[in-house]
Amino acid sequence: SQINQEEREFVDAVSRTFLPVSKRYAGWLNDSKNISQLTDMNLESIDVPTLVISAKDDNLAPHSWSEYLSGRIHGARLVTFETGGHVLLRHTDEVKELCRQFFGDTRTLSP
Repeated sequence: SQINQEEREFVDAVSRTFLPVSKRYAGWLNDSKNISQLTDMNLESIDVPTLVISAKDDNLAPHSWSEYLSGRIHGARLVTFETGGHVLLRHTDEVKELCRQFFGDTRTLSP
């Protein structure tokens, strides 16, 4: 199935924020450092409700990372999609509903 207009606009907007890539390099390095230290983090000490949403075909943040996080954060809820990639395309409505349920007050969520 194809992405809807809202998802197309989202992808376009996100794509524009990445350009030029050179301005994102420091952030990418920081993310890489933190991900490489994931197993050293005291995830068991997190005591707030945690929702982890992942797609098995995400090439930027492998699903195994989501499984690892949700398995170590007490009470974390893991929701997995088979497809959707890093931005969970074709699952926008489902993700919004999951967030509404998880966070409760929908007045604070973006449309």
